Amino acid sequence: MLFGMTGQYTPEAVASLIANPTDREQAARQAAESVGAKILFWGINPGSNGGLEVVVIYDVPDPSVHFALYSSVVGSGAFTSVKSMRLLSGAEFAEGLKGARQVKYQSPQG
Repeated sequence: MLFGMTGQYTPEAVASLIANPTDREQAARQAAESVGAKILFWGINPGSNGGLEVVVIYDVPDPSVHFALYSSVVGSGAFTSVKSMRLLSGAEFAEGLKGARQVKYQSPQG
């Protein structure tokens, strides 16, 4: 089950990284692996809204593992504007489109 997460480092976190540069990708991978998740992509988007945005795509065995990671990131205090999203594979997307044909919904427009 794929998820993506983004978050912007706080100014305090950036100052700490400048004072003590470390490989945060490795720390994130270790954290993910500790709960059975696997990071597929980790990167920094410098200059995003005037800061440093972390972008991560990861695979989890179930949604509770995603929530554990998300809660840990939010609770760390190192990030603002943390967002997560469920990502669908092409096959999952196609299956969802097939299922949409079965949904009985009428829009307000008729």
